[in-house]
Amino acid sequence: GLIIRHHVLLVGDPGCAKSYLVDLLCELIDGKKFTRILHPLSVPEELFGSVDFKAYKEGKYQRIVTGKMPEANVAFIDEIFKSSSAILNILLKILNERKFENDGKTLDCPLDTCVGASNEWNSGSETNALFDRFLLRRTVKNIQSNPGLDKLLWADDTALKPQGVETISRSELTEANRAAMSLPVSEEAKEAVRVIVRDLRREGVVTGDRRLRQSILAVKGQAFLEGSDEVTTDHLEVLSHVLWIDPKDQPEFVAEVVGRTANPVGIQVNKLVVEASELIEECDLESTFDMMEKGTKLDNIRKKLRKLPGRKAKTRW
Repeated sequence: GLIIRHHVLLVGDPGCAKSYLVDLLCELIDGKKFTRILHPLSVPEELFGSVDFKAYKEGKYQRIVTGKMPEANVAFIDEIFKSSSAILNILLKILNERKFENDGKTLDCPLDTCVGASNEWNSGSETNALFDRFLLRRTVKNIQSNPGLDKLLWADDTALKPQGVETISRSELTEANRAAMSLPVSEEAKEAVRVIVRDLRREGVVTGDRRLRQSILAVKGQAFLEGSDEVTTDHLEVLSHVLWIDPKDQPEFVAEVVGRTANPVGIQVNKLVVEASELIEECDLESTFDMMEKGTKLDNIRKKLRKLPGRKAKTRW
């Protein structure tokens, strides 16, 4: 989202480090940051500044935006869907146009990205427009892996933060955006996108034209971060976080459609990994015959995995 200057939505249960993740991001970026937690009684002054009473006495209704969202390069708004209608109307313009109206004067907002967070997906029609402004939408889950749990439970606070990472300057971000947007898209990738869109529409998942066009920016951003010189089908998996509309059941379906076109190898890997996990769980350690049988099947899975084509991704940062 930061590279392509679009917004990101993170949804997950309380306590799964959504805010912490954004805090770490803000520490690595040069520029002004703005954070706010919303609640049903939040007022516009919290995000956009209080009214300038000196100007008000002169018949002007303008806000003091110093330190507020209109001046921010990166914004984080927690509980985003608890925005009041008064906040929504102003917020939508900033997110979509990077403009803020202040007593008849239009201010240009330097916003690179806004990260929204919530404990639940959007459920009200009044926030549908806001929901649509977030190009990339991800579910944040609690840590699942054993190494991750060990680090969470036993590592000190210093070990939980990225080490040896320098601050990204404004000029570096500008250059990264320019480079990402200029990446060419291979003909194979273009055809794959057409297939994905057609397959989704055939199943009733119809993405709006604006989101479709912006989805290519996400693909270019992914290709840039992987150090590629052009967009290929390997970079299309990010579309699984862009092209769905209804959060109830569409994300999984869209991921499946995108995966079988963009990364058929990845789907095969996942199936084989699941199969191997089931074999390990079902293995009777007290039965030599069962262990030998399961061992043979696991060896066959290993051979299948080794035969699959792979790729090595470069990284820019």
